[in-house]
Amino acid sequence: MDSWHTGYNSSNDKEKRINIHIPLHDLGECFTGDIPTFVKTDADRATEDALLDQWVKSLPEELSTDISALYKEMDEQKTKEAKVYKALDKLEKIEQEGQ
Repeated sequence: MDSWHTGYNSSNDKEKRINIHIPLHDLGECFTGDIPTFVKTDADRATEDALLDQWVKSLPEELSTDISALYKEMDEQKTKEAKVYKALDKLEKIEQEGQ
């Protein structure tokens, strides 16, 4: 796992965007399955978030801290990288609805 989370504290924006989007953005679906956005309920999201949080906390402390920081950044949407992630996620949702 170190190969995808190293560099979070790096100034390399491209690497940071990869750290945020690729491995993390759908990780919660490992626990609940891929529920299409237009079907997913608030209860589904809460379950996914709780299971993901439980898993992240079970990881070694340094890795858990790094991943938690990335999720916080994604949720707050204050950085350019987090906004790029959100835009890509929205595009994916639009594509899912069109299928």
